[in-house]
Amino acid sequence: MDEVTIYIRSKRVKRAERAQMLQHGLAGFTLLMDGVERVQRHLSLESLSLGLVDLLVCAALVLIIRRELRGSKPSEHGTKHSLGWVDITAAVLLMTEVFQRVYESHKFSRPNFIVAVITLLAGLFHGRIEQFKSQRRFVRLNEQGIDARFSPVRRLKVLWSEILSVRFEESLIRFEGKDGFQKDIKLRDFENASEVTRAVKEWTEQRILLAGPKQVAEP
Repeated sequence: MDEVTIYIRSKRVKRAERAQMLQHGLAGFTLLMDGVERVQRHLSLESLSLGLVDLLVCAALVLIIRRELRGSKPSEHGTKHSLGWVDITAAVLLMTEVFQRVYESHKFSRPNFIVAVITLLAGLFHGRIEQFKSQRRFVRLNEQGIDARFSPVRRLKVLWSEILSVRFEESLIRFEGKDGFQKDIKLRDFENASEVTRAVKEWTEQRILLAGPKQVAEP
């Protein structure tokens, strides 16, 4: 069989991405309130213009976040050229706040400007960043055995020759081998757990069942 590599889509990472979107949304709400106040007061043409910019940026941010939460899958890395529109819009929002402060108090907020630039770069290179992050979490099966990486500090590596049996449970795959060792692939955090389970089953049927006394066990 040909080598198979499955990139893990983490539920935890997806929740973190959604939380970050909501954080951008809260920042947008603050700017929205400022914009509404400026439009209502319209003390000058400049103030009215700033208020309208606030409203437009916030409306764009809300629409993009709504689209991402309802229709997209942030954990999937997609293509390396894809853009992170939530981050890009949030960067515009931060830039708007910076220049509004310059206009109103004649003070330039360097920290906010740096955060805005970093956020913009994160949006422009979103595809490459997500592709890099996704490829760091994987389950790889080949003729030698199983090599899996779940995080920078969690890794599993086992040879077929070491395995006596494989047990498939709802939330994990357990490999049992010589000297009583047990190694687990914990599936609870995997968004694509069924894909991982199916691939491991196919390989174990080929590599373990044909070996004779070893077995694949299911609950």
